[in-house]
Amino acid sequence: MPDGSGPSPEEMGLTEKDRTPQFVREFSKQTNPQQRTELAREMREKRSEYFEAKKAQQAKLLKSDERTQAVDSELAAKEEEFRQTEALVAELSENWFSRTLNFLRLRTLSQNRESIQQYLDELNKQKAAVDAEEQQLRERGVSPHRLTEARSLLNDFYSSEKGRWSDAPYAKKDIQKYFSEEYLASLSLEEYVLLLQRFPSHMVTHVTRQGVRDHAGGSFHTIGLGEVDDGFVSILADRRLKSKLGTYLKDGVKYEDVKRFIRFVTVSAKDSAERRKMYRELRSLDREPATYSDFAAVHVAAEEVADDYYGGEVGNEIFFTFPSAHVVADHFFSGQLIEGGGSYWNDVWIWTDEDKGLSIDAGIVFIPSEAKVDRRTGSKYKLDENNRPVRQVDRIAAIQQFLDSPWTDELTNALVEHQRKLILGEANPEDAKHIIAMIDARTGITDVEVLNSLLEFNNL
Repeated sequence: MPDGSGPSPEEMGLTEKDRTPQFVREFSKQTNPQQRTELAREMREKRSEYFEAKKAQQAKLLKSDERTQAVDSELAAKEEEFRQTEALVAELSENWFSRTLNFLRLRTLSQNRESIQQYLDELNKQKAAVDAEEQQLRERGVSPHRLTEARSLLNDFYSSEKGRWSDAPYAKKDIQKYFSEEYLASLSLEEYVLLLQRFPSHMVTHVTRQGVRDHAGGSFHTIGLGEVDDGFVSILADRRLKSKLGTYLKDGVKYEDVKRFIRFVTVSAKDSAERRKMYRELRSLDREPATYSDFAAVHVAAEEVADDYYGGEVGNEIFFTFPSAHVVADHFFSGQLIEGGGSYWNDVWIWTDEDKGLSIDAGIVFIPSEAKVDRRTGSKYKLDENNRPVRQVDRIAAIQQFLDSPWTDELTNALVEHQRKLILGEANPEDAKHIIAMIDARTGITDVEVLNSLLEFNNL
């Protein structure tokens, strides 16, 4: 789906009709034919008035042009006649003898010259008047108000049709049509938003990771904590959000992938306890549906972004959103899709074909615009030559200062209680501020990043 960047529709000179999605136009044709016919008639009338006026103006300009040409032609002829008369007078006046001999003729020529000059003056006045009239015609032109009125009628109509679209009832077949992967991927961001105004606008989200996983909100999801993840870039490779199983199968089924999927390890024949553990785990893939279902599902949260639990870098979270209607229209799923909250338990499972996943082009991608990250890694943390986080000695020392404080037990209890409230959805924003102030007062730690990290109890 386009990201909405670039010139606005207004800057491109687009009308409301140009900006109206095809699905609204189709809706209008099906449900409002009479008003469309009346609108077309009114617009034809206004356009006809405009073009008739323009035609009349063009006729006036043509007539004015013909008059100009006639005056110019006559003016040129008289100027030539005047020039020839002047030349003849000069020739006959070269000496006393010639002037005497041609006295009567010179008198007649002088009279003719004065008459021609008067006529030239009159022609020049006519030319100035004709030129001024033509200039006024061109400057005045034809008022575009009729076209403007026609465009306003069209804009008002389609603005109204968008409202009718948003308020119209819908059926199951409409959700299946408009919320398919292919249809959503074809929409611009503006069209996407308009679509959601008619249908349920509940959304599900999936947080991915790019950079260092610097926090975890639950003890069951701490894998990769403190490590570098390239999740967002890997998703962009084929533009699909896949389940854990789908990620393994993206290049076909391979022996090594199967080994990793079942967490295969080599154990000693004498290590019976370890062998029994691995046997039970392998059998669970067959005997416990939830295990396979978990691995084969794309996990999302309903009506909230669960970055506290599954995110990567605080302040640099990247997540995808999809309409819940898309989940209903195209996929099998488990869980509720219309209420947020529930903290860790807000976990909807979506099943696609094992290696297909969800097209990110059918959703919206949110990337923080002001996060300062490395353009190569996408991380806000400094990484070494092995792509590992560089240890921040000062902050490690600050955390050690916390651990060595005589107030550690009291502060830790406060942090644990804060985490408990977060999990239960009972946390108050003021709680975090109070705990940070208490840590600062008890330990002297002022580094904001360290204080925020201490709030994430599972990172300690």
